[in-house]
Amino acid sequence: MKRLVLTAACAVALVGGAAPALAADPTPTPFPTTSAAEATPAPEPSITMDQNTREVCAKSAATVTAGVSDFTTELGKVSSSATNGDLTGAEQSVKKSGTILITLAGNLRTDAQQAQNPQVKTALEDVAAEFQSLGGSLNSLTSLQTFDTARLEALADRMSSLCGSK
Repeated sequence: MKRLVLTAACAVALVGGAAPALAADPTPTPFPTTSAAEATPAPEPSITMDQNTREVCAKSAATVTAGVSDFTTELGKVSSSATNGDLTGAEQSVKKSGTILITLAGNLRTDAQQAQNPQVKTALEDVAAEFQSLGGSLNSLTSLQTFDTARLEALADRMSSLCGSK
């Protein structure tokens, strides 16, 4: 359950660069050994964004931050209820967490309507569609076993690139 919450939180926080520190995979990766010359990173290309893109990216980041906060709070209730033997309450919280993701999807679609950059608009709509799908899949305790954020993570990476946070 803890891994599910962490994975979901990391994936959704990536959208729009809401939390660049969470952008890394939560599983530590060993660092390769390199010489000092090899260790100097190449400069990353700068991303130039127009005012509208900056505003939409900031708004979508805030939208995702609020949504993921509500989502993880509700998933915490699932765990707490199940631990205390309240499986009915746990199941209700699973369903409510799905509703929260569906609401988040709708809020992202609203954000996308403001985007003038067609790539940003499409990326936000794709992320929203995945949140909609994930939210719709959360309908019982057993649905948590198949809750998979892999596609969302890939979409979030694309959105992060467009918003200059990756």
